[in-house]
Amino acid sequence: MSLLVLGVDPEFRFDWSSHHGKDGIEFHQCSIDTFFDSIDPAATYDLIFVDGLHTFEQTYRDILHALRHSHPCTVIAIDDTIPCDVFSTSRSLDDCVGMRYSLTRVADSRWHGDTYKVVPLLTAFNNDLRLITLIDAGNPWTLIRPSLAQRPGAVRDQERLPAPSIHRSAQSALAGASSTPLR
Repeated sequence: MSLLVLGVDPEFRFDWSSHHGKDGIEFHQCSIDTFFDSIDPAATYDLIFVDGLHTFEQTYRDILHALRHSHPCTVIAIDDTIPCDVFSTSRSLDDCVGMRYSLTRVADSRWHGDTYKVVPLLTAFNNDLRLITLIDAGNPWTLIRPSLAQRPGAVRDQERLPAPSIHRSAQSALAGASSTPLR
């Protein structure tokens, strides 16, 4: 039987061990960086869901890993790419909920972190990727199709994307966006 579901999380919030290894399901409780460092560099996946721990830096690293393990038909889905309000852009869930409640008296736990910053960065630095954001009544996702980038030398091209630690000017330019509520 081929692998149907693969989950990686530093701390699953359900009993993953009772499902691991059954019916094509595999779970790895570790960081995504550790997981990708441990697998065959030639391994590819059809669908990769990136949840990025609600931080721009981790989401960006997860996408770079995903691109290195994609093939021409891979779809990469990124969660939390459109914040519901300025409070949801906080890097801390407690700050998000606390600020929202103290200023609006609305008890709402929706939280997206600063993951939204990854979309303009990818758009600006890699025009070989196709991005589309799906917005509905639920939580928006952005889908990436790397098919145009999958040609000889594509991994080297993808490695030219700036590392999170060296893109300070881009991050500073995007920081102003978090101060305006989205409608």
